Amino acid sequence: MSTARSKNVKTVAEFQRQPMEIVKQVRKTKQPVTITMQGKPGVVVVDAATYQQRIQAANLANLLEAGEQDVRAGRLRPADQVLKELGRAKKTSR
Repeated sequence: MSTARSKNVKTVAEFQRQPMEIVKQVRKTKQPVTITMQGKPGVVVVDAATYQQRIQAANLANLLEAGEQDVRAGRLRPADQVLKELGRAKKTSR
């Protein structure tokens, strides 16, 4: 195992002995650390900002997929029609 890789993979025992050091490493490097359990990946520790970015990216991917399904199914309307409807909705919501 290379040095760079070994920094990013820790056993549960190492995490129990040095939780704050591992958390500090993740926050400093912005690189995830995999915690192994019985020799297999168990959990991944990431900093909060990275986690939030990944959640946002996953949510965006889900929205794009739903849109692509609509396109494939032919559920489309002209943009000018949608914009007119949005304009009417904005005027009535005031």
